[in-house]
Amino acid sequence: MSANRKLVQTFETTSSRAHASLLDGDAVGAFTSSMSPVARADAGLGDGVEMFTSSMGPATVADAGAGDVTGLFTSSMAPVASAEAGTGDAVELFTSSMAPVTASAAETGEAVGAFTSSMGPRVVTAEEGDGCEMFTSSM
Repeated sequence: MSANRKLVQTFETTSSRAHASLLDGDAVGAFTSSMSPVARADAGLGDGVEMFTSSMGPATVADAGAGDVTGLFTSSMAPVASAEAGTGDAVELFTSSMAPVTASAAETGEAVGAFTSSMGPRVVTAEEGDGCEMFTSSM
């Protein structure tokens, strides 16, 4: 009987506190609003995602539906460049950060080349399979 009483008392104590609910998006709102304390994030509208990514480029506003989120994330690696998610620029910016001098084109497979060439100083071509060879030989 005393064990039941302790359980009920503990339940009442913890339930009386205010807390963020995962079901209505308050938890996401609480996490993202910590980046911009004045603003309130609404998870249903995508404001949480927008607030997270816009912290990388404070002047810009990110639209999750248009793919700007990916653009803002990847463009933080090359602040001068602007990444567009639809054309594969995000992949290009990520991989070219490993070889800053070269620009990688996602369509031609140069992105793979830039990733694998970071293991060895010489230039590799993805079509010839040099990337796979360099990756496996490093083991």
